[in-house]
Amino acid sequence: MDDKQTKSVDGKDDVAYLTRDMSSDAESPIDIIPDVKHANRDAAGGDSDEREGTLWENIQRNRPACFWALFISLCLVMEGYDLGATNSFFGLDEYKQKFGQLNSDGTKSVSAVWQTGVSNASYSGQFIGLCIGGYLVEKIGYRRVSMGGMAWISAVWFIVFFAPSIVVVAVGEGLIGMGLGIFQSLTTAYASEILPVSLRGYLTSWSCAGWGIGLILAATIVRGGLDIEGTWAYKMPWVLVWVWPPILGLGCYFAPESPWWLSRKGRDEDAKRSLARLNTGPADEARIERSLALIKYTNMLEEEEVKGTTFLDCFRGVNLRRTELCALVFCIQIWSGAPMNSFAVVFLQQAGVDERRSFDFGVGINAMFLVGTLLSWTYLSRLGRKTIYLIGLTIMAVIALLVGVLGVVPHSDAVALGAGALCTIGPLCYTIIAEIASTRLRAKTIALARAAYTLSNIITNILQPRMISESAWGWGAKCGWFWFGFCILTIIYTYFRIPETKDRSYAEIDILFNNKVSARKFKSTKLDAFALSKDHH
Repeated sequence: MDDKQTKSVDGKDDVAYLTRDMSSDAESPIDIIPDVKHANRDAAGGDSDEREGTLWENIQRNRPACFWALFISLCLVMEGYDLGATNSFFGLDEYKQKFGQLNSDGTKSVSAVWQTGVSNASYSGQFIGLCIGGYLVEKIGYRRVSMGGMAWISAVWFIVFFAPSIVVVAVGEGLIGMGLGIFQSLTTAYASEILPVSLRGYLTSWSCAGWGIGLILAATIVRGGLDIEGTWAYKMPWVLVWVWPPILGLGCYFAPESPWWLSRKGRDEDAKRSLARLNTGPADEARIERSLALIKYTNMLEEEEVKGTTFLDCFRGVNLRRTELCALVFCIQIWSGAPMNSFAVVFLQQAGVDERRSFDFGVGINAMFLVGTLLSWTYLSRLGRKTIYLIGLTIMAVIALLVGVLGVVPHSDAVALGAGALCTIGPLCYTIIAEIASTRLRAKTIALARAAYTLSNIITNILQPRMISESAWGWGAKCGWFWFGFCILTIIYTYFRIPETKDRSYAEIDILFNNKVSARKFKSTKLDAFALSKDHH
């Protein structure tokens, strides 16, 4: 039996708090109201402000916040661009002539070992960058870290541009990866901290679009350089990289700092000014005060569970569960078959598709990341995050199975089928991790989650080239069977472990985690996050 106690508010015993058994069935709603000592009417008002109005009204009211969330997410364009260009170069004749090895048939190709080496050098650098970025964001804020990251990337890209050998390319990719790693956690965390709950799902998913735009640009530019002779066929795409850092760096200088970060640092007046900049029109002092009260109240709830903000605190108390969920949600992007798309150009060429047509396929596949993000916005308000994720994984499993089956057909273009389903799970990944991570540890939690993703990438970048390389295992499209098995495992994990966070405020999510509510009960649980009964609002 549940043990439900009450505490008095204004002389009336009508506010309950949770002391009940969590083993009851998932369909039975649980009423949760925190201890009355935390009652905060201003914070409750701030929560109501974030939820009121239609979607369009919220966009109009928060136009500056929407703009800055979209803009900062564009920092991921460079990561997508680097990944897309580097993997595409492995199928480019001029690149193979410069950095490839001679095959027995007289042609040249970049070996599976060096394809793995170059890719994993970048991912290793990203791992280091994630740790550095997660630490520095809490110390000096989002803006300064963003500008420093842009300066670093601008400098070290010269190494790849002038690389005389594949070894130097790998070294340069490692240093570039350090800069790119900084932005992998920063962009999502920043967007989630400047947006109201009504817009959070839409614009945190835009991080995937920024990554997708980079992939599209890389595939298009590399495809356009097929007729260029000599080293400029692959150097021209690198020249265009230097267009981004000055634009993005200058924008980061003018961007408002996260009010959540400012409040954690005790800079409440600066937090108010930042909140004013994130809203349209003249500053509404009362509304800003309520928003700040909500930030401080949520921070207080999290401090009660874990007071610190170090990487170790991500593994203490309920934050261990939150870190695990964020890490696995990120890794599921890899384990559901994404590596088939990453090496699509090489895969298609080895299946008998000519160079020009294989790059055309590459452009189409990469376009799915942007298309998928835009499509996801149409059902984010109607379906839960978990529901969409499960549907996407199911589609991925079916497609991986089809790729495996079609692998027995000679010269099949089966790998192209794998692009469509990424549009369903890619965008939602960023939304889910932004909501599951605690606000005090968000940058570090996302950094750790992305680091787990990066380690998964390193492993799959050892496996996938060998799966498709004729000089290694030579599975070709039959690797679809391998990824089909992993898709089934990710579906099972998602169903039992990932909670539904749609329409939940950060304070509500904190309370649910602090009370150790199971994933399947997150959606049905009823709670009053501010310990205010209906009679006392």
